[in-house]
Amino acid sequence: MTKIDEGLNVGGKTSQAGAFWRALGFVFAGWFIGQFVSYFLMLAFGIINGLDTASLADSASLTDSLSKVQFYLSQAAYTLVFCFLTPWVFLKLNQQKGFAVMNTAPKESFGQGRLPVQAVGLAILATLSFMCVNSWLVEWNAGISLPESLSGLEEILRQLEDELAETIKKLTHFDNFGTFLLAFVVIAILPGIGEELLFRGVLQNTLHRYTRNAHAAIWVTAFIFAAIHLQFYGIAPRTALGALFGYLYVWSGNLKLAMVAHITNNGMALIVTYYVQVRGLDFDLDDPSGIPVYIGLIALVATAALLFVFRNQGISGSGIRETGN
Repeated sequence: MTKIDEGLNVGGKTSQAGAFWRALGFVFAGWFIGQFVSYFLMLAFGIINGLDTASLADSASLTDSLSKVQFYLSQAAYTLVFCFLTPWVFLKLNQQKGFAVMNTAPKESFGQGRLPVQAVGLAILATLSFMCVNSWLVEWNAGISLPESLSGLEEILRQLEDELAETIKKLTHFDNFGTFLLAFVVIAILPGIGEELLFRGVLQNTLHRYTRNAHAAIWVTAFIFAAIHLQFYGIAPRTALGALFGYLYVWSGNLKLAMVAHITNNGMALIVTYYVQVRGLDFDLDDPSGIPVYIGLIALVATAALLFVFRNQGISGSGIRETGN
């Protein structure tokens, strides 16, 4: 049995329950501090750009005053604090040497050495096919209507969704190829690496050791991962996506493969968006209703087959086995 079977000990000598609750506290504290740093940086850019005091207090006016590069830098600051600094501090406070503690599989399988081309290929292909499958959840989640008694809450959630949509629109409108490359780093690479370090590397591992159930740890972590993005009408597909990353990690013992999958998901969305903008095509990536049913069914079968092969290779190559069932 390898260490991943019961979750990695990233919490040091802290009790298993204490390590999880501390990790959860770090997630929320890191999120808050990251938001603060990002907003402070935007304020600084706004002042540099000559924005008056009254406009600084208006978030819409503030973001509109920023250049593309300034906006990306503020988002990068949030990710660096929340997703890189937070897990690093957590590990240091628990006397862990560094991020390498999150990998367990032997070098000859899916482990800490050079990533096998086949493993990377399986992770990428499974992620791409899963994106088509997940479009069903995107469409279903976006169409949820709350009961009349919760109409006030629904209005708040829809308003928050619209505000986030405006932010995403600003982040994914590319003036040129240079801004696309910068966006790729800020939206695909940094979150793809950092969010896996924090959510799968720290939070999922501590919950895995606490519950001794890999599936519970994967799905609860995936839900927290989705919820902290503050998009109720996207929480289901993002939870499913987080679970995919979680299983890739547990089955392989190598967090880098989950990072590859995460970067693939975010990066492909950016590539398609950029291509549509350059070509001037009438295509909305956020509207999955245009995907034919048969494409979704083919993708579902392909995803299941790819994950089956990935799981079997990870288990046979590293001795990993599932526990807590």
